[in-house]
Amino acid sequence: MKLVVGFLFLLLSINTNAQKKAVEVVKIYKENIVYIHLKNNTDVNYSAELNIHSGYNYEKDKETPLLTVLAPKEQKLLVTVTRSTKKKSDFSTSFTYVVGNINAKHNDNYVYDLPYAKGSSFSVNQGYDGSFSHKGQNFLDFTMPINTPIHAIRDGIVIKVKKDSKKGCPTISCVDDGNYIWIEHDDGTIAEYVHLRYRGTALKLGNRVKKGQKIAFSGNTGFSQAPHLHMGVFINQVNGERITIPIKFNVDNTEAIELKKGDNYIKP
Repeated sequence: MKLVVGFLFLLLSINTNAQKKAVEVVKIYKENIVYIHLKNNTDVNYSAELNIHSGYNYEKDKETPLLTVLAPKEQKLLVTVTRSTKKKSDFSTSFTYVVGNINAKHNDNYVYDLPYAKGSSFSVNQGYDGSFSHKGQNFLDFTMPINTPIHAIRDGIVIKVKKDSKKGCPTISCVDDGNYIWIEHDDGTIAEYVHLRYRGTALKLGNRVKKGQKIAFSGNTGFSQAPHLHMGVFINQVNGERITIPIKFNVDNTEAIELKKGDNYIKP
């Protein structure tokens, strides 16, 4: 009987941890005052928007919604609500969040490495504002065979990884099936490397990587018409949108340039 109870307790603990959100609201009550915090439960940066709405007979010390960036494991007080002591009082909260720093400022002087091994050469088959799937966005697609080693274009920390998919197809129905790595740089911008092969990386959340380090192997997962690497740098937004950034690469150790569709680039 003790073994059964212990096993059930273990299962309950596992399920509770699995359901824990990356960001959560924490309310601390002191008499008629409610101190409302947001807490980051992860080891990477998150950004969030908190709103207080509906309800009655209360006052808040700040107007909402409130945007904030939460460092790893940070709990931050965002707003204080004072409830009426003479009338029934109630209110509700809601919030949204995304991984990364919404206040990131790109260092436009930074020169990026090409995302493959030194001496290797690959062509760009879709550039910035590409008509197929990059319209209005600054992303790049490199044509490359499955199992091509992928290298980091800049130092950073791994903030998001997917590597369990074996599925890929040439229609939008497969868009969520692509394996990928997201790496946050020192200026808060994020690089994504997409369409990686099944189990194509050993990296985990919180791992630090160096510029030029081998991080993964290319594949053909997700929304993909043929094997390639999709990549780019962006700033995440809490509304689900991205600010994509046209970055420049070192292609000959003398000049940083923006890559163009149809051109082939050897990594120096």
